[in-house]
Amino acid sequence: MLQRSRLTPLTLILVAGAAFGALAWRPAPAAVVLEGEESPIHEHMENMNAAMRFFGKTGASAENRDKALEWIAKFQTSVVACKTMTPATAEKIEEAKRAEFVAGYRTMMVDVLATSCKLEKALMAGKYDEANKIAREELKALKDAGHEKYEGDDH
Repeated sequence: MLQRSRLTPLTLILVAGAAFGALAWRPAPAAVVLEGEESPIHEHMENMNAAMRFFGKTGASAENRDKALEWIAKFQTSVVACKTMTPATAEKIEEAKRAEFVAGYRTMMVDVLATSCKLEKALMAGKYDEANKIAREELKALKDAGHEKYEGDDH
């Protein structure tokens, strides 16, 4: 029997959207590959980095719970946008392996989204130490691994 959980409507929408997107997703054609400092993918990554700085420097607490929830919502919005984009480094991958590379990127972004939902759930429950640990350790580890694999040598 399923237990009732305290998932927020935003979390439910994001998880459902991620599941639907995973089913409907097809690798983006080469023309969609985005490059440069001004690309939409870069802008969203900057938004995600700003949220990570908030959790890394300030951290979540009872006093700033609402602000922390705002940051996680901004973070999740950018994750959802980025997971449908193709990193510029995909151009450097031989064509036979490019779809697998892009699928790996998308899978990692879904993992980031799931981890951010876990962080949001901890915030909603008032578990600030747990939320900060998720942000500072789990999300940071995903960020580091993603940047190492998908940003390339030029970043």
